[in-house]
Amino acid sequence: LGVAILLLMEFAGLALYFQIDVNQSVMERTVSGVRELLESNAEILDRTIREIDDRLNHMIVDEQMYALILSMHDQNVTRRMNWKDDMRRIVFSFLSASSNNYLSYIYDVNILSSDFDYSDTNYFTYKYDEFRQSELYAQVNAAPRSGCWLRTENAETQLSDRMRRFRAGTDSEVPTQVVRVVKRMNLATVSGKESIVVMPGSVPRPYLILSLSPELFLSEMADRQITAHSQSVIITRDGDIVCTDNSELDGRELLAAGIGALFGDEPRCLSGTYTVGGESMLVGAHPSCIDGWYYLYLVPGTDIVSTSRESSMLFLLIVALGTLLTLVLIVFFVRRALRPVALLADTAENIAETRFDANFGASVRETDRILNIMELMNRRIDGLTRDNVELAQREKDASIMMLEMQINPHFLYNSLNKLHISLVNAGQDELAENVLALS
Repeated sequence: LGVAILLLMEFAGLALYFQIDVNQSVMERTVSGVRELLESNAEILDRTIREIDDRLNHMIVDEQMYALILSMHDQNVTRRMNWKDDMRRIVFSFLSASSNNYLSYIYDVNILSSDFDYSDTNYFTYKYDEFRQSELYAQVNAAPRSGCWLRTENAETQLSDRMRRFRAGTDSEVPTQVVRVVKRMNLATVSGKESIVVMPGSVPRPYLILSLSPELFLSEMADRQITAHSQSVIITRDGDIVCTDNSELDGRELLAAGIGALFGDEPRCLSGTYTVGGESMLVGAHPSCIDGWYYLYLVPGTDIVSTSRESSMLFLLIVALGTLLTLVLIVFFVRRALRPVALLADTAENIAETRFDANFGASVRETDRILNIMELMNRRIDGLTRDNVELAQREKDASIMMLEMQINPHFLYNSLNKLHISLVNAGQDELAENVLALS
């Protein structure tokens, strides 16, 4: 019982320490997991973005593309019956030769200029004159480089007539949320010994619009989730959502919570705890290879608390099972160790010819039983010793008495005989006869 109580106290102290330390440990593990996941996702997503960029840039300076654009300006486009087939072949040759399967996430590739308007899949349509008046045109020309990646937007107004008829005929939803890559095609090609041939200034520079499904980025992210309700999101510095697995997430609300403080120029993963929508969240941020884009990972505080609670319950369960197993082993080994003592107690009872009643025997330990029996036996031995002393004394007294009884008649006989002789000598014959008769 003492060992069991000691073990319970030790386990209770260990459980208390673990309970105090678990929240910090879970938070540290969660922060480490967020950073690891963000760095992994950032590497994968940046590689995908760079590959798409490289393919588009190579297509822009392709010799066949250069020749096709130039010929379409020099000649009447309507007389080139197969120009769309040639354009589609060039586009496909670049976008299909990728290590990543992002071809299935491309909705459309549009190339437009004052000479022509081209749609690769006839999914979206852009008119050059309308494009020059649009926000897209302003954004791409404001970009420091020859093009830019734009946040997720609804391109429903650009749906082609074919897609509108399809949607009306099937009553099915046609996805129009797209991430767009817009590039100015400052066409040039390499000729001869690495000499660069630039498109003549008289040829209008086309614009390329690549419309991608936001699912491309989500599919490239690691499937592993740190907690059940954690969320991945790509966001711009201005709070525009590029893509996320939570359609209700509001980028402006994220910035209002102070998450924008994580957006720094250093290419490393940062994290902090912020209140988003009234809920505490652990947020990790990692800059993207695209200027102004950041990869975020949000872990609700309730998930961290739940994980902490689950860890505590798991630990307590292990402690309980360990304690139970220890108690069983203690009972087993203690009973095994006390079996000889119990046998000794039974033997002592048999020797003492004494049996305790059931209630007394059940409530007293074996060692106490032995001590009680020994005390009883000592009392009996003391009693027997006293009885033996008294018996010996009585036997001694009886012997003395017997001797006395033997000595007294003999002495009287001798005295009477001596008196008889004295009377005879004195001539008292009659008296002497009486004394002799008495003797």
